[in-house]
Amino acid sequence: MNDLPLKNQFVVAINYFKIYFTNPIQGMKVAPDWSWPTMLSAQLVINIVLGALSDLLSSQSVTFVRKIIFLPLISIATCFLGACFFYFLFLFIYNRQISFHRTYTLVFLALIPVLVLRILSPLIAPINLIGFAITLILLTVGFVENFQLPKKSIIKVFGGIFTAYFILWAFQQISSSRKELHFKGSTSQDLNNNQNIDDVDKIEEEINKNF
Repeated sequence: MNDLPLKNQFVVAINYFKIYFTNPIQGMKVAPDWSWPTMLSAQLVINIVLGALSDLLSSQSVTFVRKIIFLPLISIATCFLGACFFYFLFLFIYNRQISFHRTYTLVFLALIPVLVLRILSPLIAPINLIGFAITLILLTVGFVENFQLPKKSIIKVFGGIFTAYFILWAFQQISSSRKELHFKGSTSQDLNNNQNIDDVDKIEEEINKNF
């Protein structure tokens, strides 16, 4: 695909994403061998589109600069770190030196469900957990089909990763709930104190009027 004209590369990418969004499992099995410019361009477009959709359900305003620059940069950094993690993980566990470029491609494709489901994260808290689980399933398919790694062993590795992520997610939810309850309690106490001060001021005014 690297030798194809730019227009043809765009058409091939569109045709692939038709397969991917129709059947992500099949999409991971036939993951494309894109050039770096093509893959990074695809990341840019997907992050801008999904970031814009996410803003529609978010109360926080996101500037155009952030959509264009920061979201794709975060996505690229995440994929790069993920690819590095799996590259060295498989090197040490299976003594297999897999293609970093190919690993990056699989990580990028597997993370798309997280980006899609993140649109609903302001409405449904566990949606990020579901998205991460789907990502691990897609990575399992991608690594097994493209690198012929042992399926059972990969499932055990990803099972451990998901368990660790779930524990961190649960602690984060508990911490957020405690902070919210503490904030509500502090706000309620402040309101009561203000009300008591107002009542004292009114009593003093009445006393001053009588004397």
